[in-house]
Amino acid sequence: TPHMPSPELSAQIPEHRLEGLNHQQAATLLQQQFGELPTENVMAALVASTGGNPSALLDVYSRLGEEQLNGWRPLPEPLPLGQALVGAFAQRLTGFGEDIRYALAASSAGRLPVSVLEAALEDLGLSIDVLRPAQKAGIVVLRCERLDFAHPLVRISSFWSVPKELRSRAHAAIARAFATRGQVERSAFHAAQHTVRRDETVARLFTQSARIALDRGESTAAAGYEEIAADFGPTDEASARHLARAAALWMSGGELAGRRSAVSGPATSRSLTGWRARSPTSAPAHAWPSTCRPRSPRRCGPQRPNVKPTPRIGPS
Repeated sequence: TPHMPSPELSAQIPEHRLEGLNHQQAATLLQQQFGELPTENVMAALVASTGGNPSALLDVYSRLGEEQLNGWRPLPEPLPLGQALVGAFAQRLTGFGEDIRYALAASSAGRLPVSVLEAALEDLGLSIDVLRPAQKAGIVVLRCERLDFAHPLVRISSFWSVPKELRSRAHAAIARAFATRGQVERSAFHAAQHTVRRDETVARLFTQSARIALDRGESTAAAGYEEIAADFGPTDEASARHLARAAALWMSGGELAGRRSAVSGPATSRSLTGWRARSPTSAPAHAWPSTCRPRSPRRCGPQRPNVKPTPRIGPS
């Protein structure tokens, strides 16, 4: 683990470096602790984002919502992590100045092309050059035009170890950087990461994203975008319209039975009837899921099926 210093010993002794859990080992751990598993794609993301660290796997899993684990909603970026683990892995960042820590936090908010990261940092009043000491220290590395972290849990800790206001500003800056490049779906994702509910601008971004997905022939992705747009609708009526469009899109993709929430919003009953007969492609234009409390192991209730709709929405 990168936060633990190597002991200084006078005698030479064999050293064995423990690797993280692989996919199957991680699945066994989560099954034993929680009695159920996320979908395969979500499991792969959890293993990759935690480096297979058992404590981190258990911690992250407990903080994700049911729909995120089922693959119906995108995973947050980066994944949530408890303060004990954040504090441990953030020790690698000790000694860096405030500007470097803030730049690292922005870098950790998404796996970003260097050009997008540079634009976001400039938006925040920072320069990408401030990351050179971190690169020299082996914290971040340049991989295929992306600046990535050498250890995934140092990446997560870089984000969660800075103030909330800075984290929100980082996602907002990244959203603007993607928007100026015409990448609406990725802009919507990051805009939703920092915005509270009831924001018409964010809702509009997801409506645009739904149209883009429909143009690709991905009705289930479009339905997911409309559901998220409902989270940010400025009024109950607006949210109901988004949910009605989502229901029609889930139906067209054969997924409505699994998405009852698409027709159960607080104001849906007032406007769903008038929308049900309308084509989703002709519908007029107009926070992220709430943070979940850590869950207890071995929850009661039926095990959810390990089935995931495709394609999954979220950042590429």
